[in-house]
Amino acid sequence: MVACGIAAGGCRESPAGGSDGGVQLVDPSFTTEVTVTGDVDSTMGIFDPSLVYPAGAAQGLMSYSSVPSQVDIHTHLAVSTDRGASWTLVGEVNAPSDDTLTFAPGDADCPLGTCAVRVIHEVSSLIDDPGDAARRYKIFTHTYATLPRGAGVPPKLRPDVGYLSLYTAPAPAGPWQETKLIGWRSASFFSSTGMSMVLGQDLPALADCLALTEPAALLDASGIALAVGCGFPQQGQPVFRQELLRSTDHAVTFSHVGTLLTAGDGSLLGSPGGVNAGDLFTVGGAAYLIVSPGGEVTAPGIAAFPGYAGCDVLPVELATASVSRSGRNPVVVRALKATNNTFSGACTYADGATTMGYVVSILGAAPRLFRIYATGVPGP
Repeated sequence: MVACGIAAGGCRESPAGGSDGGVQLVDPSFTTEVTVTGDVDSTMGIFDPSLVYPAGAAQGLMSYSSVPSQVDIHTHLAVSTDRGASWTLVGEVNAPSDDTLTFAPGDADCPLGTCAVRVIHEVSSLIDDPGDAARRYKIFTHTYATLPRGAGVPPKLRPDVGYLSLYTAPAPAGPWQETKLIGWRSASFFSSTGMSMVLGQDLPALADCLALTEPAALLDASGIALAVGCGFPQQGQPVFRQELLRSTDHAVTFSHVGTLLTAGDGSLLGSPGGVNAGDLFTVGGAAYLIVSPGGEVTAPGIAAFPGYAGCDVLPVELATASVSRSGRNPVVVRALKATNNTFSGACTYADGATTMGYVVSILGAAPRLFRIYATGVPGP
């Protein structure tokens, strides 16, 4: 069954076993939570997983955000040898750090012009690139500044004051080396100094992006595809579109392929501010893009707030940066959403992790707010 149109949230092909108009509801009470043996430091939980687990492989890897606190988010790596049924910590890929940054005059978060910040790393994306032995394992992250705001007050997150980083290693255990991969012009030179590429200067098509976030990497026969969320201003408000980049030199340089989803496409998917939290995966040689629409969501003990409202899976042609459409509507072949309208997204999938199905990030109850669940729902 296919229902199309804005009121129907785009064009959704109802999945088998689906409910709520073709949306697969994920109830954390009856879903397997993903835990990592040996990870004792992620006291507020783990979130935003990325999987590399080829079909039939003896083992797979998962990168994810470790959350000891909101100013200490960084990237961990875990391994599984039982198709995702259990995971064991391999180690840390990066670590949070302190810095002092100069901001542009008049910045509301740093009115004195120079401020102490805590630099964090989140929303990782992992690939295995065997053709680049010394840098075989690659993890893309969004690295950015947070500003403390006093005892008991959450820090101010400044994802615009940051860049996309690339961590590489010859083996999962490391050692991991950072490359400042793609930067942009922001309120601080922190975002544009020492970068391999800078938006506008090296990628003119993305010159209006205030920041790139939620990188989604995939290795295919043509190199490395990298989908990114571009946050850009529209009528005075930041909205998101999904852009596709391509590297043919093992992530040394990237070119722009095209726009996968516009902010207007987000409206067709029920998310007027656009969609974000991209993930790329393949099944049977076909490529798919997962994105999270936005909306008013809840979390245990927290009143409604703007956040991710599930995950949509769309067939995609990476060579042309185009998603499948019915008319102008993006086709959604699978949609997942947490019960009780709970914050849910980003999602990931790997066809070798057969015990997991789609993996969904869902907010839980304090103190372990950040949780990952294996739905058992097969792809695509």
